Amino acid sequence: MLYLLGRTGRARRPWLLTGLGQYEGLPGNSGALPRCIKRLVQSDLVEELSPKSINVRLLRLTPAGATTYQALFQEPAQPSELTALLEQHQPDGLEHAALALTAAQALEDCGAQVTVMPPRVDLPGGRVIAADLRVCWPETGECQVVEVERGLGPATKRTAKWRNLLTYQGAVCVVGPNMTVVTQLVEEVVALGQPGRVYGSDLDALHKQKTIATWRWALERVVQP
Repeated sequence: MLYLLGRTGRARRPWLLTGLGQYEGLPGNSGALPRCIKRLVQSDLVEELSPKSINVRLLRLTPAGATTYQALFQEPAQPSELTALLEQHQPDGLEHAALALTAAQALEDCGAQVTVMPPRVDLPGGRVIAADLRVCWPETGECQVVEVERGLGPATKRTAKWRNLLTYQGAVCVVGPNMTVVTQLVEEVVALGQPGRVYGSDLDALHKQKTIATWRWALERVVQP
């Protein structure tokens, strides 16, 4: 488990448990897997965080855990995707990080290749896109940057973000905590009147997707020129 956390920087407990089970040849329902995490947390090598709004648990190495990883594997631990998200989205970083990482896991489970916090995209005029996720579909080669939003605050604070995405890729792709928020966000984009496509899904809709062949966004809108 220390190796998985330090080598990949992944923070998603389900993914880590699955990886550990495969490495150890244990079934997914083996009680040894969660007990391993419990021992690491009690030993102050791993920190486990749980947001209030989403039923998910996230893991990262503590400073002692990172030191132990380097001693065991003779290389520095990779930065945690959780830490990166927390630093970029204060003060509500944990809630946002949980939403982003849960969405990333659901998209990967459908067969997508997902990059958490992909490299920034520079646009003319000093504008920048700092997306939460980059999602690529291997069968088509199509890639899109995806924003994760909780719908907090006035719509005006997201206007520049939506316009930048429409300029960059001709579409806005957004994931929210529920379809009420997703619908609100999609309508925000449509109201701008800038031509393009708008896609949205909540976590429940993402979890219901099973394969690349049947994948689709829960909500789709087109703004004509």
